[in-house]
Amino acid sequence: MESIPIITYTMNKLPSLTRPAGATVTAFDIEQPPPISPATPPPAEPFFDPSVRMPALTDPNIISEMRSTVADVSQTRSILKQLGPRPDHESVDTAKARLAEIEVRLANDLDEINLSESDGEDSKKEAEKDKEIYKAVIALDELHETYGKVLAEAEAKLERIYAAAVAGHGGGDEVAEGSEEVNEDVVRILQEANQKDVERIDLSDRGVRFLPEAFGKIRTLVALNLSVNQLQLIPDSIAGLENLEELNLSSNMLESLPESIGLLLNLKTLDVSSNKLTALPDSICSCRSLVELNASFNKLTYLPTNIGSNFSDLKELPETFGDLINLQDLDISNNQIHALPNTFGQLKNLRTLNLEENPIVIPPKEIVNSGVEAVKAYMAQRRVDLLAEEEARSKLEANEETPLGWLTRSTSWLKNSVVGATQSVSGYMGAHESNRDPAVNQQY
Repeated sequence: MESIPIITYTMNKLPSLTRPAGATVTAFDIEQPPPISPATPPPAEPFFDPSVRMPALTDPNIISEMRSTVADVSQTRSILKQLGPRPDHESVDTAKARLAEIEVRLANDLDEINLSESDGEDSKKEAEKDKEIYKAVIALDELHETYGKVLAEAEAKLERIYAAAVAGHGGGDEVAEGSEEVNEDVVRILQEANQKDVERIDLSDRGVRFLPEAFGKIRTLVALNLSVNQLQLIPDSIAGLENLEELNLSSNMLESLPESIGLLLNLKTLDVSSNKLTALPDSICSCRSLVELNASFNKLTYLPTNIGSNFSDLKELPETFGDLINLQDLDISNNQIHALPNTFGQLKNLRTLNLEENPIVIPPKEIVNSGVEAVKAYMAQRRVDLLAEEEARSKLEANEETPLGWLTRSTSWLKNSVVGATQSVSGYMGAHESNRDPAVNQQY
């Protein structure tokens, strides 16, 4: 049975997304690649037709309402097709291990050898260059993880649209109901965006309660201010704002942010202060252009390190937070953060840090009071100590094969397998035009 049957079915039914004339229409899973050898097809699986379980899917009005959701999925999938296939678990684990090994080696070089300041900088630059290929693998895996979450959310959304349409005795009821909540200013701006390119939108303090999915189609948008409103959720389609650099969502009623926010690769400033957030999505660590993050005055107690895992007892920021190497200003005051991640010392560009009104244990309070540089130095040394302990433990536990031997043999293969992905990631980061998928129904 397909994991996302409604999305697959809807894609087949949309005129703009159907297969070329003469193509064979068969049930397929857009998340699974086609068989390599058509001559030896896999055993037939039980046929599943969503239109049998959901007969109203044959209603063209309902299919039409599902168009925007499916289009968002198609656009996201289009992006990942450019980046390349998802690395397997072994590749990701190897990349993480190699990064840890490079960190330990650099720390030892700087600690044991009396290097001049210039020599120290050269060593750091060389280490960063060695890390790039492994960071690219991890980043690609994180983007695919985000896409998987977007797919699941889109499938659930289509089910809600279907249920609302059936309950309302017509496909247009849900949209009509939502349209009543759309602020007049929002409607006006959407109309203007259809006629000309819009780069900056200020809808602050306008009593906005609902943000339409269509907002995600304003591809030229660079800055969006939605502060001081009554928003309770942000649509997944926000991922379509591929040129967005500034996003202000402060002083709303948000309890969560969409996972798709991690696809805003050009985002530099994010303000989500004064909301009701209890967590930030793990995907936010994919926003590597982020320079300023303000999440003060929320109810943050943790950020999940792994989507879908049991993280109810975590009281710290994720390790991947250290990937936000361009971050300069961080305000997470007035929350419930107990510990900073061990990778915090990697935030070399961080200039200001506000941790007030948090029950911080790591680092100690006296270190926090000494300022941001003291915090970074403490966390960097803590990471080195932990990595050294882990390395020593691994050597002791190795029986048949040493971890370093395995890593050495894996390096050549890993470089070959991810170099294409690295180039693709770099190319996408610099792209300014929308990436469109010309054959949406091709299997991913």
